[in-house]
Amino acid sequence: MCISPYFDTVKQYLLGLDLSIVSEDFVNSLVVVEDEDRGLKNLVVDCEEPLLVFEQIIRDYQDLYKQLTTPALGLSRTICGIGSPSLPMWCY
Repeated sequence: MCISPYFDTVKQYLLGLDLSIVSEDFVNSLVVVEDEDRGLKNLVVDCEEPLLVFEQIIRDYQDLYKQLTTPALGLSRTICGIGSPSLPMWCY
């Protein structure tokens, strides 16, 4: 990885948007920001020249899978086709 010449500029834009900088890695040109009031929690901003990459976990899919397959909902057999010879890929 190399240091992006735009790292400081991007950081200033983020501060101008009133985002809190949680951490930064100058060598890899990464900044982690958050503003929970606006739905941003540990948003990773990666200054990969010529791209600006934003990464954030939107939903914990393991948690969603557990919610959908709980016995209380009675969905585990119908959603994942238990007893069926072919299960959908996301059921594995």
